[in-house]
Amino acid sequence: MKQAKEEAKKEADLFKQQKLIEFTKFKESHMSGTSKQQQELHQKTAAEIAQIKTSIVEHEHEVVQMLMSALTHIDDPFAGLED
Repeated sequence: MKQAKEEAKKEADLFKQQKLIEFTKFKESHMSGTSKQQQELHQKTAAEIAQIKTSIVEHEHEVVQMLMSALTHIDDPFAGLED
């Protein structure tokens, strides 16, 4: 009886150890994928930010001209409404 308990305990410990090894491998394989995804997302975001900055530089003059025109050109809302 005592021998059976010891054997069962050894088997349980071995099973536990195998599952721990499997879990560690599983975790490592999935964590590296997450890290890779984060890195890809970071690169994509950096590229999009660079594209936005380039667009700002290319269109800056046009935007300033549009704003100046809007500020200096005043439409008379009462034009053409003579009694």
